[in-house]
Amino acid sequence: MNMRPNNGHSASATPPPRGSSSSRGGSSSAAQQLQTTALAQTHSAHFYTLVRRIGECKSRTEEITIATKEAAYLKGVLAKNEATPEVLIRLLYAEMLGADASFAYIHAVKATHSSHLQTKRLGHLLVQLFLTSKDPLMLLLINTCHQDLKSADVLVVCAALHTLARLTSEDTIPAVLPTVVELLNHKSQLVRKKAVMVLSKFQKVTSDATTKQMLQQKFCLMLCDKDPSVMGASLNGLHDALCTHMEGEDLIRMKNLVPSLVSILKQITQRRLPRSYEYHRTPAPFIQIKLLKMLAKLGQNDQASSEHMYQVLSEVLKANGRQPSAQSHTATIQSALVFETIRTIATIYPSTELLTLAAQSTSALLRSKHRNLKYVGIDSLMHITRVNPSYAQEHQMAVVDCLEDSDDTIRRKTFDLLAAMTTQQNVEVVVEKMSAYLTDLNHLSGMDAKLIRSRILTEIANLAERHAPSVGWYVEKMRELLELGGDDVPVQLCDRVIAACASDDGVANAACQAYGSALRERGCDVHAPFFRVAAAVLGEHISGADAAASTARCLISTVEENVRLDDAERALVASAMGKLVSKNDSMAVTEVSEFAAAGMRSRSTELAQRCGELKELLHTKVATASPGTGSGANVAAALAGASAYAATRGGSTYVPVEERRRRKLAEAVAAGGVSVQEASASAPPPQSYLERQAVLQAAKEARASPSAGLRKSGAGARQQWGGVEPPPPPPQVQAPQVAAAASAAPSVQPAIEPAMPDERASLAAALFGGGGAPAPVATAASAVAAEPPPSPPPPAPVAAAAQPSPVDPFAMLSSLDAAPPAPPVDPFAQMGEMGAQMPQITPQQPMGGMMPMQQPMGG
Repeated sequence: MNMRPNNGHSASATPPPRGSSSSRGGSSSAAQQLQTTALAQTHSAHFYTLVRRIGECKSRTEEITIATKEAAYLKGVLAKNEATPEVLIRLLYAEMLGADASFAYIHAVKATHSSHLQTKRLGHLLVQLFLTSKDPLMLLLINTCHQDLKSADVLVVCAALHTLARLTSEDTIPAVLPTVVELLNHKSQLVRKKAVMVLSKFQKVTSDATTKQMLQQKFCLMLCDKDPSVMGASLNGLHDALCTHMEGEDLIRMKNLVPSLVSILKQITQRRLPRSYEYHRTPAPFIQIKLLKMLAKLGQNDQASSEHMYQVLSEVLKANGRQPSAQSHTATIQSALVFETIRTIATIYPSTELLTLAAQSTSALLRSKHRNLKYVGIDSLMHITRVNPSYAQEHQMAVVDCLEDSDDTIRRKTFDLLAAMTTQQNVEVVVEKMSAYLTDLNHLSGMDAKLIRSRILTEIANLAERHAPSVGWYVEKMRELLELGGDDVPVQLCDRVIAACASDDGVANAACQAYGSALRERGCDVHAPFFRVAAAVLGEHISGADAAASTARCLISTVEENVRLDDAERALVASAMGKLVSKNDSMAVTEVSEFAAAGMRSRSTELAQRCGELKELLHTKVATASPGTGSGANVAAALAGASAYAATRGGSTYVPVEERRRRKLAEAVAAGGVSVQEASASAPPPQSYLERQAVLQAAKEARASPSAGLRKSGAGARQQWGGVEPPPPPPQVQAPQVAAAASAAPSVQPAIEPAMPDERASLAAALFGGGGAPAPVATAASAVAAEPPPSPPPPAPVAAAAQPSPVDPFAMLSSLDAAPPAPPVDPFAQMGEMGAQMPQITPQQPMGGMMPMQQPMGG
C-alpha cells in the first residue's frame, strides 16, 4: 500500500514556490545528494577507504606506511592499465605523504594531452606538484603548454599559464614568451591578468637585459588596462623591477611613470574602484602600499618627481588618520598605510609641510595602547628624525615611556630611535640607558639572548666611537662595556678597541692604565674577551722595564688564577711577554721564564710554539719590536752576542753586510763579462742594521706628529702574535671622535607638551636637550642664540685613519627654506623610445580603466 507523506505532498508533487524556507532547504538537500551521487560515480570505495585511513592516522609512521603501500599497489595497476583520474589523485595523496611516486610522473604529463577538460586540468595540477623546472620531462610539457595557450577555452589557457608560472626556467622562456605576450590582448580579463603574472615570473628568472626591458615596457602598457585586476598585476611586475635590480639610466627612464602612479593612487583614495577591492572598508590597501613603495624609489633625491607626489601623499595621510579603534582590523590596515606613507615622505625630496603632517600622524600611533601600533609609531618617528630631529621633541615623553615599557621589543626599537638621534650632548645618557638595559638582559639565556646582547654591545660601541666627548670617557666606557658584555662580546668589537688604541698614543696610554688597574683589582673575575683586549693593549703599548715587569707578573697571575681562561689566552700572554721582553733589554722576570718553560710542555700546539719563541727571545735579548730603545753600542753588542750564541749551536759565523757585498762584487767580476764599475752600479746601496733602525725611527716620529696622527689608519696597528702578523681589523673601525654640533631646527616647529614629572622630565631634557618643559623653537637663529656659552674644548679625540668624519643625518632640512632649490631636471626628456610608446595619463584618461570622478566604479 502506498503511503503518502504527512505534509500532504506526494514525492512527485510540484515543489513549493521559490523563495520559501522549505524551497531553500529542499534545494540544498538536493544539491548535496547530487554531489554525493557524482562522487560515488567518480571514485571507488577504495579511494574513500584511503582517505578515511589517512584521516584516522595518529602518527607520522602510520601515514608513511599507508602511503608506501598505496604507491606500491598503484605501481602494479599502472603496469597493466592506463592511468585514470582516480589513480592519479591517489598517486597525489601518496606523493604528498612522502612516498616515491616518480614512476607516475610520465602519466601526469600524458594527462595534460587529454581532450577531456577535467583530465587536462588535473594533469596540469599534478605536473605543478610533481615536477621541477629542471626536470627532463619539461621538454614534453613545454610543447603541450604552447598548444594549450592557443586554445579557445579560457580554462585550458589558464591551466597552461599556471603551469608556466610555476615551472618556468631561463631556458624555456624563449619558447613561450611570444605566445604569452599575445595573450595580453585576450578578451578575457582573467587571461590577461594571469599572462601578466607569468611575465612577472619571467622577469625574475631571466638574466637577459633586453628581455627585462621589453617586459617592463609591457607592464607599463598594462597599467592602462580597463580592468583594475590587470592593473594591479602589472604593478607587481613594476614593483619587482624598481625595488630589486633597477638603477642608473633604467631608473631614470622609469621616472616617466610618476604621473601615472600618482593618478592611480589618487583614484584609489577617492574610492573609485569597485567595493570588492576594499579590505575592512579600506580601498585596495595592498595596491596602495605597493604604489607608495614605488613612489619612494622614484622620488628619492629627485625634487621634480617628488613635487608631483606631495598632494596625493597628504590625501593618503588624511584619509587614514582617523582610526576608529586601536584593536579593530580597520585601524591595523590604516596604520600600515600611515606608516608606509610616512616612510615615503621621509625618503623622497623633503617637504616641511608633509613632515609636519607626518609627525602629527605619528602622535596617534605613539599614544595607542596596542603595542604593535606603538612599535610602528616608534619606527615612523625614527624615519622622520633622520630627516629632521627636531620633530622628536614633541614626542619626548612618549619616547621616555617606551624606554620603560615592559615589552622588550618596544624598548629595543626605542634604543634604535635614540641611536639615530644621539649627539655629543646626549651620548652619555643614551649609553647609560642602553647599558642598564644590557644589565637587565643577564637573566636571559639561549642563542636569541646572545644575539640581542651582541647587537646592543655593537650599537653602544658605535655611539661611543662617533660621539665620544673625550678620550678618557671613551676608554672608560669601552672598558665597562667589555666587562658588562662578558662572553657575549663579539670578536669584531675587541678588534675595534685594539685598533683604536693603536691609532693614537693618548688612547693607548689611557687604555693601559684602565686595563692594568682592572686586572690587578679583579683579574680573577674577568671574562675571556676582556682579557684578550687587555693582553693585546698592555703587551703592545707598555714601555719601561719596571712597568713591563709589573705587567708581565699581572698577566701571568691572572691567566693562572682565572678559571675562565684557557690555552688560547695563555698563548696571547706569551705573545704579550715577547713584545715586552723585546722592547726592554734590562727586563728580567723569573716568572716569564717559568711560564715559557711550562707552556712548552702544553698539548696546545699554538701555546707550545709561542712559548718556545718566547724562551728563545729570553736567551738572545734582541730588541726587535721597538727600534731605538738602546744605544748603538748596546745593539751591536746584542748582535754580537746573538751571533756567538748561534755559532756555539752549530750556526754559521756572522758576516757583516759590507763583507757580503764585497764578496758578491768579487764573484761577479771573476765570472767575467761584467766590469767593476757595472757591478758596483748594479749592487744595492749598503744599509746596515743601525741605518735601517734610523729609517724606521724617523718614520715612527713622522706618524706620531699631530697632522699625521689624524690620517693614520687604525687598520695599521700591528699585532705580532708569535712573529706572525694577523689580518688587519675590519675596515669599519672608527676611533672616537667629537661629533659636530647639532643642526639648527627648521622654521616650522611642532608643539611641545608642557607638563612633565620631575624624574621623567630630567631624563627627557638630557635626551632631547633643554629644560624639563622646553619652549618651542621658532627659528634657527633663536635656537643658536639660546645655546649656552661653549665649554672649553675636550682633549683631542682619536680619529681612525681613512675614515670620514660622521655626518649628521638630521641636518637635511636646516636650510630648506633659506636657499632656493636646484633647477629640476626634466625626467621625461630622457625617456627615449620607451617614453614615446608609453601612453600618457591626462585628467580625461584615468589609469586602470577607471571611470571619471562623476561616475565611480562599482555601482
